[in-house]
Amino acid sequence: MAQQAGSDPAKPQPVSGILPPESIPPDLLGEFRNSLTLAEWTLAIEGEWYEDAYHGGSVSYLIRRHESGAWVFKSSERNTCLDDVTEEDVEDGRLSDDQLQALWGTTLEKAQNRVYERVVAAWIKPPDDAVMLAAARALYEFVVASGGKRIDDRSDHGLLVEPKRRKGRR
Repeated sequence: MAQQAGSDPAKPQPVSGILPPESIPPDLLGEFRNSLTLAEWTLAIEGEWYEDAYHGGSVSYLIRRHESGAWVFKSSERNTCLDDVTEEDVEDGRLSDDQLQALWGTTLEKAQNRVYERVVAAWIKPPDDAVMLAAARALYEFVVASGGKRIDDRSDHGLLVEPKRRKGRR
């Protein structure tokens, strides 16, 4: 099959039916949001993202198949800038601007345990044979291409983690 003019074979091609939250029908988005706290999510990929020297954090992307047949993708984030902060640091005022912002209006314990979850994309009408790995890959590529957080430093967990090659083997 001939390649279309102007298309890049290395660049992921758009997958039909994947939508950002603002394009998902409101009633369906409401159902997806109601499932955010359910335990039946599978980790697709997690790790650290970096926007610049001063902005970054930890994000996990998780996937689940909704009862409607759609694949739903959510992000789960927390303020990693507070990981090593102690009550003594707070009392002594030894906090960065990011740490102060993360603590605004709450206690250290609450701020360290706060998790932000939201639906970031959904594949509304995937093919019947779409498996979770393919859906996770398509949804992650969509989120990143749409300006979402790209994971720069991946953990060793999740569907999208490629096995590490052993040294000395080809």
